[in-house]
Amino acid sequence: MNFELSEEHIMIRDAARDFAQNELLPGVIERDENQAFPHEQIKKWENLGSWE
Repeated sequence: MNFELSEEHIMIRDAARDFAQNELLPGVIERDENQAFPHEQIKKWENLGSWE
């Protein structure tokens, strides 16, 4: 069984990691303390495009 990621999977993983570090991490403590959902950041994620 091959458990290696394809190039496409690696691109998706890296994009998700970059987004989380650059868009979600800043302000995470404040959002947690205020029990706020990151609506603006999720909209940005939606606008990144389709993975199809």
